[in-house]
Amino acid sequence: MDINRVEDWNADAVVFHCDRGCQALPAGMPEARLALKERGIPTMVYESSHGDPREFTEAQVVDRLEGF
Repeated sequence: MDINRVEDWNADAVVFHCDRGCQALPAGMPEARLALKERGIPTMVYESSHGDPREFTEAQVVDRLEGF
């Protein structure tokens, strides 16, 4: 599904949000990242929590995005 989205949107890369507050949501992320990597599509992951805003550090996410 992720590969189809990348192709439909002609995306150059994918940024994943890993929600620390939900164990089920990021369960398929490693497989999706591997499938994208095998097709030469760069990926990045940032972590935070929908349930606890203290787990989001804007400076850290911005630094990772700029490096990406």
